Amino acid sequence: MEHQLSGETPGPVGNSDPGGGRWSLIQDPETETWTGARGSRNGAGPERPSTGKILETLRHRGVEVAPILTPAQVAADENYLSRGFIQSVDHPLEAIGTLQVTSVPWRLEGTVPEVSAVAPCIGSANPEVLGRYVSEDQLAELENEGALK
Repeated sequence: MEHQLSGETPGPVGNSDPGGGRWSLIQDPETETWTGARGSRNGAGPERPSTGKILETLRHRGVEVAPILTPAQVAADENYLSRGFIQSVDHPLEAIGTLQVTSVPWRLEGTVPEVSAVAPCIGSANPEVLGRYVSEDQLAELENEGALK
């Protein structure tokens, strides 16, 4: 959603331990084993193999693997698009407009279930839910005091 609202794609934070040190997997060229290795926060340290190289190596060894994709990569992936996994839904707030959302990853009777609406906006059900417990005047007072924001 951040990308759709601001146009900026959030970058990866990366792998880091609780102390803030970065780590990655590196391959020992002699034994062809993969080992976790620490580098510095600025990216110095062992060179990380590409995602493609890691996937290729693991698949060659019989491991079923797939890359972890960012939301932008999923939305642009032809495999997902061709299966109807990415759908357009209008958001109730005009400022947000139409959103590209993911459907469920399965089919029901050969059809991808349609996403009919976005999740409700925060507080949109306040009158129905809180109205069971407080009067309209009390609800309006809570709203004016900012208690429901």
